[in-house]
Amino acid sequence: MKFKSETVLTTQTSALFAVRMALKGMLAASFIQLSGCAWSYSPVPGILYSDVKTPAPDLTVATTAERGTRIGRATCTSIFGLIAYGDCSIEAAMKDGNLHSVQFVDVKHQNVLGAYATYTLTVRGE
Repeated sequence: MKFKSETVLTTQTSALFAVRMALKGMLAASFIQLSGCAWSYSPVPGILYSDVKTPAPDLTVATTAERGTRIGRATCTSIFGLIAYGDCSIEAAMKDGNLHSVQFVDVKHQNVLGAYATYTLTVRGE
């Protein structure tokens, strides 16, 4: 036979257990979400923030010392390293600037807390 005080204690204990389990679940979800990283290759990475402009690596397009008069850009984006989208190819940048020839190529890397990263290819030409 249960006394009224035992029933109240059991109800309080189960409520406290449920709250603790919910908090543990939220903490685990936070760790999982924060462990995902969005990175854009950069020669000088920054953990908290980076915004770096570099020449394009492994460039296969012939370039000249002169900068073109037209500019085209193409961007790719990554969110938490889980979702990535965009077309950051030289072809996409040429279409953006309505270019027929490329004379100069630059790349910009941007990263914010490993949660959001962009890679932007800029081409100049005619």
